[in-house]
Amino acid sequence: TWSKVFRKGFKKELEIVGVGYRAQMKGKKLALTLGFSHPLELDAPAGVTIECPSATQIHISGADNEVVGEFAAKVRRLPSP
Repeated sequence: TWSKVFRKGFKKELEIVGVGYRAQMKGKKLALTLGFSHPLELDAPAGVTIECPSATQIHISGADNEVVGEFAAKVRRLPSP
């Protein structure tokens, strides 16, 4: 017999550390203020959900661990001023 396997998915939690640094959602884009003259905006890949419960926290979740990890790595690689 086959049993159903239910997955909750995968989640990465990031925290921004720095004076004046913050994250917020603008529609389906993640807008990051990292000290530049303009906010950096990133589009979420297909199947990835982004939440910003506070100005310094980013929660990235999705069903595919590889896609979630790659997007989290892309956010961490962003240059700091």
